[in-house]
Amino acid sequence: MDQTRLNELASALQRKGASKPCDRCGHSQFSIIDETLLTMQPLTGGFVVGGGGVPAVVVACNNCGNIWHHALGALNMIPPELKKDAS
Repeated sequence: MDQTRLNELASALQRKGASKPCDRCGHSQFSIIDETLLTMQPLTGGFVVGGGGVPAVVVACNNCGNIWHHALGALNMIPPELKKDAS
């Protein structure tokens, strides 16, 4: 991930107030690991190939490694190539 995108994601998280200490160890420093697509699978009916997903950013505590996922849509940060055509 390039530095510009990293800075944009960090700013978006700050604007949303996602800057509280780690809920596991209380440490206050975090790292943005990467962006990912959290795939959605039905609770019943087996595995679905090509199903939907939630674009997300992965953030980890620098002390204990606790990991959080933040939906990019809620941060208004979905990359253009992942946005579906609204028409």
